[in-house]
Amino acid sequence: MSSPRRLNEPLTSLIVLILLASLVVPLSGCSVQTPSARVRSASLTSLSLSNMKVKLGMNLRNPNTFALPISQIDWDLKVFERPLADGIVQLDREVPAQGSSRFDVPLTISLKRASANVSDLFSGRRIPFKINGVVALDSPMGEVTTRFVKTGRWDNPLSALRVPMDEAEVDIDELQLPCIPLK
Repeated sequence: MSSPRRLNEPLTSLIVLILLASLVVPLSGCSVQTPSARVRSASLTSLSLSNMKVKLGMNLRNPNTFALPISQIDWDLKVFERPLADGIVQLDREVPAQGSSRFDVPLTISLKRASANVSDLFSGRRIPFKINGVVALDSPMGEVTTRFVKTGRWDNPLSALRVPMDEAEVDIDELQLPCIPLK
């Protein structure tokens, strides 16, 4: 005859196994699904001798059952297939659980610090561009990121300016001329 203790061991093991399974099953659903980011528009809002302003229209979709706060957006901009600028934008926004968020990201690019030849921006009627980036979001399991890219062409707002020089009032803050070697 088996002792009562031996009968309880399999029952105790079964109870422990059921308890562990009840803890593991909910945790397996805690994985973070990657959100999607899409640039719906990239508008050149102004262009001057000192800076360029771009409004980046974004859509973020969150497939998770919990909201995802946006911590930052890292971006880089190329014009005429050459790097122009990059930066980080901090945002105080949240993408709702199983929802989407639509917002604008203002980018101000200092042309004085730009790495591309900015003279290209002032010539020609169209400016080809490419904006790449990463959106970083905070989740209960840590940071999650998603990438975005947008390419296109902007109409150059300066190409429409056709003011005769004898009628123009010119105010120059800074003028740099290329170095020409003397022979």
